[in-house]
Amino acid sequence: MMARDETLAHHPLDTECELPPRLIELFLRAAPQQVAQLRDACARRDAAAARAQAHKIKGGLYAAGATSLAESLEGLRGVVAHGDWPRADARLLDFTEHFGAVCRMLEGQLQRETP
Repeated sequence: MMARDETLAHHPLDTECELPPRLIELFLRAAPQQVAQLRDACARRDAAAARAQAHKIKGGLYAAGATSLAESLEGLRGVVAHGDWPRADARLLDFTEHFGAVCRMLEGQLQRETP
């Protein structure tokens, strides 16, 4: 696993993405539950549910400006599609750590933008 500051550098937010504060709030409310559902689907080895949930999260990440993290989630979807659960588990763990870092960056951005 990477140290927190390496994680932040590895998956920065897109500088040209300017998501309105209200949409950042919606993402920060919905996405953690979606990630929990993804973890659950992977734990149950439910490939269809895991791929569907990852697809939802990926769309939110793109909208939030976390393009590189969204692309890494597509890699997880591919591994799940091939039924390679040990690799999926490792990728999910890595994704979860990076997802937390992205959420912290979005929370910081939201704090700077709201009076």
